[in-house]
Amino acid sequence: LSPYGFHKWQCEQLCREFTQVYSLPTACVRIFSAYGPRLRRQVLWDICNKAVKQKSIMLQGTGLESRDFVHVIDIAQSLMAVAISAPMHGEIYNIGSGRETRIIELADMVVEELGSQSLVEFNGVVPQGTPLNWRADISKLSRLGFKTSLPLERGVREFVQWFLKERANT
Repeated sequence: LSPYGFHKWQCEQLCREFTQVYSLPTACVRIFSAYGPRLRRQVLWDICNKAVKQKSIMLQGTGLESRDFVHVIDIAQSLMAVAISAPMHGEIYNIGSGRETRIIELADMVVEELGSQSLVEFNGVVPQGTPLNWRADISKLSRLGFKTSLPLERGVREFVQWFLKERANT
């Protein structure tokens, strides 16, 4: 779909080849929509910034696009599960929550948590090559013993609390 995706695929193929040809233990991970404190970019940061500065929050797309949001804590735990338990034969693991959330739902959660009166709007523009819906199939990761530990609602609450402290300190 994109040069980024193509190059990630090429890297995955190289890992498989190095495992097959040189017996080098490898595993690849595909991290879905990461979020968490200190991440000063991506959609949560964008929504928070706009909500505290503007009466209207204009976002790309229609709001019906969805992503699989995964908190940094769950990313760290899933990387440990892969490092400790994966057979390392060049396999690929999706790192996500396994839950699909529409962007409008995420925006509403953030606005509510902020106590903002901002109106969330969408420009209707979905850039070419941008997938409409993403949800990670985490079944392979689950077989390694991984379970998500932080529900999105709690993660958003924690992110907003961090954002407000960060904003107060600047």
